[in-house]
Amino acid sequence: MDNYYYEQTRLVSDLHVNFERILISKMYIPGHWHESIEILYMKDGCLETIIKNQTFILKKDDFILVNPRDLHSTRCLSYCDYILLQIPYPMLKNYIPDIDTIRFEINDPAVNPIIQTKLRQIKEIIQQMLVLFDVKPLGSHLKFTSLLFEMLYLLYHNFQVPIDPETMEKDTRNLERLKPILDYVKEHYNEKILLNEISAYAGFTPEYFCRFFKKHIGITFVEYLNQYRFNCIYQDLGSTDTPLLTLLEMHGFTNYKLFRKMFYDIYGCTPGQIRKELVTRKDTGNQHAISFWMNSINASKDI
Repeated sequence: MDNYYYEQTRLVSDLHVNFERILISKMYIPGHWHESIEILYMKDGCLETIIKNQTFILKKDDFILVNPRDLHSTRCLSYCDYILLQIPYPMLKNYIPDIDTIRFEINDPAVNPIIQTKLRQIKEIIQQMLVLFDVKPLGSHLKFTSLLFEMLYLLYHNFQVPIDPETMEKDTRNLERLKPILDYVKEHYNEKILLNEISAYAGFTPEYFCRFFKKHIGITFVEYLNQYRFNCIYQDLGSTDTPLLTLLEMHGFTNYKLFRKMFYDIYGCTPGQIRKELVTRKDTGNQHAISFWMNSINASKDI
C-alpha cells in the first residue's frame, strides 16, 4: 500500500523537533515527503521502510535516516515499538547552511568498523533522548537540545555526501509536478476520478501521465487512489463506529469484493478484526499513531 502525500512536520512543545515513541501493529504509514530529516529507531518488532523505491527491513536496534524530500513509506510487519525523530528544515538550515546541497548516507549495511562505532553513538543518543522525553527531569529540554546537536555533529562530520546538482534539480522538478496531482487526490479521492480528468489536470497526455506516475510513485494511479481511500477507511475503523459499508461509500470505494481482498492482503485480517483490535487494545499505542498520522494528512492539505 503506497499512498503518498506531503507531510508538514509538527513540533513537540518547547523543542525544535518532533519526537514520538510509537507502539503499533497492523498499520501502514502512507508514503510521503517533507522538508525534515527523519530518523526511525526500532526498539522492538519488524518494520518495512521504503525510501525512493529502495526497501529496508528494520528489526530491533536498527535505525534508518530519511533525507529531506525523499519519498518514503512504512509498514509494520509485526507489532512494532519504535522512535520517530524529525528535525525540521528551518533548524537544519540555520545550523547547517549547506543542507540543501548535501545528503546524509547512513543506510549502507556494509560500512567499516569506525563508521559502525559512530552509528552506535547515534543509537545511544536516541536512547538517551527517550529517557529524557519520558521522565522529563528538571532541565530535560537543555539536555535534549545538547544531545540533538551532538547527533547533528556526528551526522555532518561522518555521513554527509554532496548532492549532484543535476540530480537535485531533476528531483525537485519531479516533486513539484507530483504535488498538485496528489493534492487533487486529497481533495477529490471520495469522488470518481477518471484517468483523462487527472491527466488533463496535470497537463499530461493519459499515456505520459501513467508512465510518469508509475515511475515516481511505484504504482499505478488507480492503485494509488484505491490505497489512499484505504488509509482513510482504516483511520475511521479505529476512531468511529460507523458501519463498514457506510465508510466505503463515504470514502469513494464502490467495489466491496475488491476492498475485502485488498484489505486482507495488506493487513492479514478482516476489517472487523482490525476494528476490534483498535477499540479493545488496552495500551494507547495504536490510537496514538492513528491520531498522529491522520494529523499529518490533515496538515498536508494546507501546504
